[in-house]
Amino acid sequence: MNDIGYFTSNEEIMEILSQRITNERIIQNITQKELAKKANVTNYAVREFEQNHKISLENLISILRALGKTNIFNTLFDFKAQRIEVDAVLFQDKIEKKYNKKRVKHASK
Repeated sequence: MNDIGYFTSNEEIMEILSQRITNERIIQNITQKELAKKANVTNYAVREFEQNHKISLENLISILRALGKTNIFNTLFDFKAQRIEVDAVLFQDKIEKKYNKKRVKHASK
């Protein structure tokens, strides 16, 4: 359950996010209490997120900042990169249609 896809439910996404952030907190050797203080959120907010996967957007951003993980926002909505991918798919489709057209032979009279 590590990949987030189109059919992943909101609850599953929140669980994945909380697991990843908990793992990062542990990797950085920070306790829940230390993270709460560093992020300027309550101990309850950190505990509730890690255990029940519930958090406000503001608290989530504060925790990400405290962990030094705000770089994820650079790619969150990278419309330019997404547009390039869409254009490439559309272009490939156009080429395939052009070269896959079958010629119809007309019967001679």
